[in-house]
Amino acid sequence: MKADQRHATSKLISGYIIDNLRDPRFEVTPAFVMTEMQKLHGLDNGYHKAWRAIQLASALIRGTPEENYELLSSYLYMMTSKNPRTYTNIKIDDNNRFLYMFYAYGSSISGWNNCRPVIAVDATFLKSKFRGILMISVSDDANNQIFPLAFGIAESENNNSYEWYFSQLRNAIGSRENLIFLADRHQAIAYGIAKVYPEIHHGICIYHLEQNLKRRKVKSEVIKLFQSAARVYMCKEFDLYMSDIAKVDKKTYDYLMEEPPERGARSCSLRRRYDMLTTNIVESMNSVLLEARELPILRMIDFIQVLKLQRWFYERRNEAKGTFYDVSCWVFLVDSWRSRVEEEGITFLVDLNKRTCDGFQFQFNELPYIHAIAAIEKRNIKKSNFCSHWYLKESWLKTYERQIHPVGHTDSWIVPETVKSQIVKPLDFKVPPGRRLQKIAATVADKFGHRDRVEGFWKAGVLPFALAVEGPRSRKVVIWCFAIASYGSHSRMRLWSPGEIALRVAENCSNSCKQIWSSRSREVPRDRVEGFWKAGVLPFAFAVEGLRSQKVVIWCFAIASYGSRSRMRLWSPGEIALRVRVYGHAFA
Repeated sequence: MKADQRHATSKLISGYIIDNLRDPRFEVTPAFVMTEMQKLHGLDNGYHKAWRAIQLASALIRGTPEENYELLSSYLYMMTSKNPRTYTNIKIDDNNRFLYMFYAYGSSISGWNNCRPVIAVDATFLKSKFRGILMISVSDDANNQIFPLAFGIAESENNNSYEWYFSQLRNAIGSRENLIFLADRHQAIAYGIAKVYPEIHHGICIYHLEQNLKRRKVKSEVIKLFQSAARVYMCKEFDLYMSDIAKVDKKTYDYLMEEPPERGARSCSLRRRYDMLTTNIVESMNSVLLEARELPILRMIDFIQVLKLQRWFYERRNEAKGTFYDVSCWVFLVDSWRSRVEEEGITFLVDLNKRTCDGFQFQFNELPYIHAIAAIEKRNIKKSNFCSHWYLKESWLKTYERQIHPVGHTDSWIVPETVKSQIVKPLDFKVPPGRRLQKIAATVADKFGHRDRVEGFWKAGVLPFALAVEGPRSRKVVIWCFAIASYGSHSRMRLWSPGEIALRVAENCSNSCKQIWSSRSREVPRDRVEGFWKAGVLPFAFAVEGLRSQKVVIWCFAIASYGSRSRMRLWSPGEIALRVRVYGHAFA
């Protein structure tokens, strides 16, 4: 095929890439398609044509997004057939339109019994054609690795969706003694837990609390005090830190106390949180599934199953078999060798029979820490005897002993007619017109703030733009400028794009660009812009031809993006103007 061949349609290109898309482990992007078609066939196709080719090829493999929803009931039936004890459910409205979906693999349900009774819950947005949210529940295994427990899909995060999700989670895994849920402060999650699991403690992620404090412009000193208060093991220490916060910032103290301390502080928690104070594990799971969120619903489930769960279960099962330690944890250094352990002048009593320590870490995490280890090694006893069974190699092996099986291709499915007849319509979401917007590279707004955030600059006739000039020792330097029109209305300035300004500067440098620093610089004394000078910023000016042949003087604060500021300070305003004149062709 020749370059720019209009008969090379996206439908034709899709036939060349369909084999790549059959393997979910292989990522096919428009850039990959463009490169392959150029390399193999000499075809220069555009980005959007490549994107459409991927969509067509994906539809040929697993159907269109609409067909994905139609096959959803059959897919879940095959999932339960291939994976014993798997729990799935789907809810539709009176018009057979999709509302909610839930699934938990039998391997996850069985393995959950060997994990600590702590579940982190969160949701993330889907980016496929019909949008929606993906709800995720995860826990920690014996080796402190992410253990995926259950997944759900809904239209949005609201009370009804979370109540239904938690009711299905209870049907799948039931409840356990000392169970605790961890989540952010989302009201719908709190509602769902209170409605379905009224006997279960709901803890708050302390990281989200920290972020809330930062958004409230709280002093860093207060944030550090809060971090210490949330992480300590003794209530006495928690009270001391909170009293310090009250002394420094009473308003922040009142804000923190709006939630009961037992929801955020480890020392006050009604149930053991072990070392899980944040929902980072579920946030990490969201990041792992970033690519899957853009796929149609069935391809997304395949991605989660084949690329993540199947591989994780296989690799961790082999890793656990190859572990020669009874406990999958790290050993802390010991400073003392007594049952009455002294550290920095403080005495801690360790009771190995009751598995307690005055430092409270032993009983909170059910894992020997520095003081308990000192007492254990004094008696030459095996340390694994004093660890909770949640940390044992045996529990780790049992967590991943069962396998997850793929559902296979649709041609191999054997589904009862009663299930086949359940045609599910997609979410009631109106697809917006036009192509999907996706930020590819950083824009001027990313660097200097959105237009509404710099509206004052725009109203003052300020336009951010960039000049590329030759730096000292032949090093390229990009100078970002805020151009201020001293003459002429700002409305005329706003008609100029950054590229237009750079073009006008380049065209007029040789004849009308006059170095007027000597006459203008006196208006801005150096001591008044000392901060700019220290930051590697040099104010300078040059005159260009404005609209309708009106002279416009543009004052610039030039900031070096590359190169050390010390080199920038070696340049005088005249040197900068000279380089602008010489290297005007390199304007960006």
